[in-house]
Amino acid sequence: MISPDSTTVDPAKDELLLRALLDTAGTADERLAAAQSLGLTLTTRYRVITQPATTASAAAGPSAILMTVAGAVRAEIALSTDAVVASRAGIGTAATPGDLVRSLASALTALRLTSESEPVLSADDLGSLLLLAEISQEGAPENCDLQSLGLVIRETPRIIAMLDTLSASESLRAAASTLGFHHSTVQSRAEELSGKLGFDVRTSRGRTRLSVALALYRLETTRFD
Repeated sequence: MISPDSTTVDPAKDELLLRALLDTAGTADERLAAAQSLGLTLTTRYRVITQPATTASAAAGPSAILMTVAGAVRAEIALSTDAVVASRAGIGTAATPGDLVRSLASALTALRLTSESEPVLSADDLGSLLLLAEISQEGAPENCDLQSLGLVIRETPRIIAMLDTLSASESLRAAASTLGFHHSTVQSRAEELSGKLGFDVRTSRGRTRLSVALALYRLETTRFD
């Protein structure tokens, strides 16, 4: 972990420095100056960790509360090799201090995509899903899968756990095992959901569509207020 000794003795100053380091509106020189003031090594790779603002720090170094598109989050810096122990967190891609703004963006996307079944996500594991966050709500075309999914979840909010399991399972039998339900129950429910969603969640292509729709839904609706 980053040693607390490498930061200043003033937590308020550390928070201001971390804000400057992660500020996309700042210049490269300003971010590097902030990194040096925080005691970060300019050739070492770090990661940004994001959590809901109400949670305790997951790293030993400085932290700052940032206002984002998803509300208030806590941002922290950890060495790229550090293990992260947290109840809910997004872990950004590894970067040198000058590029930690990109790590922040990926960490925030990972946090927004967390779920009850996956409360801690690393951006390294998301691949092309990171690109979904770049689609603005205004610029994206209407998506029938997302609209149908929203209606299903509003109708039965607790169904999202089953949807997550269906999208991540290789078969209905595997989904039934994970959920602890009888196979015939899951089969019947999957058929009903397929009708409401407009695509068959029992097929490989349908599970892919469901997985993408769930990611878009979380990016659109997850808030940390």
